[in-house]
Amino acid sequence: MKKVLIVSLIIVGLTGGVFTMTSFKSAPNEHSYIIVRTVETQYKGFGKILVSDGVTIIKTIELEKMFLKSAKVTENFLRIANALEEVRSQGYTLISSNSAGGYEYLVTNYIFQK
Repeated sequence: MKKVLIVSLIIVGLTGGVFTMTSFKSAPNEHSYIIVRTVETQYKGFGKILVSDGVTIIKTIELEKMFLKSAKVTENFLRIANALEEVRSQGYTLISSNSAGGYEYLVTNYIFQK
């Protein structure tokens, strides 16, 4: 089951990364967009917040395992909120968000524009 989850996360990440990189390479100012991707999972070490300008990963923040009955949910929520606020405070505006997941993981993308 772990292997299926890992493969699924890799496929989702690569697919999203390909579409993201393709759409932002043609942008006139390659730093006019910031993408924040959160990957929440029940497996330790796989949960992350990734912040990218469409060219490189600017920042990576580790998340705790995702358990709805755990105090870690609040901790993860605050880490995500802080990461989003940090981007917003740099003059970016949230223009889009989407999310997909399954029983053991949740991937959310937030796209900001300057």
